[in-house]
Amino acid sequence: MRHFKILSSEGKFFSKLSGDDNQIHLDDLTGYNSIFGEKICHGSLVILKTFKIINLKKIINNSKRYSINIIFFKHFIYDQKIKIIKKNYTYKLIQQNQLAAELIILNKNKL
Repeated sequence: MRHFKILSSEGKFFSKLSGDDNQIHLDDLTGYNSIFGEKICHGSLVILKTFKIINLKKIINNSKRYSINIIFFKHFIYDQKIKIIKKNYTYKLIQQNQLAAELIILNKNKL
């Protein structure tokens, strides 16, 4: 099991890099007044960081075709540990003892 955090400062940097300046990712008051009740991480930042930690490049390197299925069950928040639990080709992302997302990597293209 591995874990990581996404800091608020990383969210601000990613916002500038990606061009996604939605205040729900940057402003505490906007996040508080949202359906989530708090400022939330960019989902794509969570996934990119997860890919780096699990070394996705190595996993798919020998595959000519592959598919990645990503399912978000809830939002991620800054400065809280995100655990990665691997079982076969499935990676579960847990935050605050709740399943927040799941990645399934298959060695074939389902399309």
